[in-house]
Amino acid sequence: MRSFCEEYDFSLDTICSAIRRRSAKRVLIQLPEGFLRCSELLADKISRCAEGVEVIISLNPAHGSCLVDEEGLRTVKADLLIHVGHVQYPLYSPRVPALFVPAEYVGTVRLRSRDLLEAAEKRGAGSIAIYSTAQHQSLSHRLASELKSMGIKADYMGVVMGCIPPCIPREAGLAVV
Repeated sequence: MRSFCEEYDFSLDTICSAIRRRSAKRVLIQLPEGFLRCSELLADKISRCAEGVEVIISLNPAHGSCLVDEEGLRTVKADLLIHVGHVQYPLYSPRVPALFVPAEYVGTVRLRSRDLLEAAEKRGAGSIAIYSTAQHQSLSHRLASELKSMGIKADYMGVVMGCIPPCIPREAGLAVV
């Protein structure tokens, strides 16, 4: 059985490429509370793929991509902030070099498409708008495809960001996250 941390794609190739591109000597990793258990593993893997880089873990809160630890980066004099678990917030650009890593879920899960279809039918919903967190974008696309193959209009609408309420189309009979 895979560990929790192995169930997520931390985009190590992207991280290591960004470190090399910036010639970073010190990086600060910011993770949401749920991913802090992966910090040692992530730091170890980054140290191996970007030889000579010093990896520092931020313990400041990471409740969303609008809370980037800019002050932490300046305090520890890091060259790059790696913000894990979120996509970049569209209304804010960090004033420090930052890389956003959504940490896509890659584990196995049985989608409950049939249950969702039944719930939509019970409510008389002819279409479903599907939203997700950053970690479940691929799963949500797969769910939309499965529902379409079952004959219901289903569209993946994007990532829900805590600071911005999603825009739910009028024609959506049901919205799910």
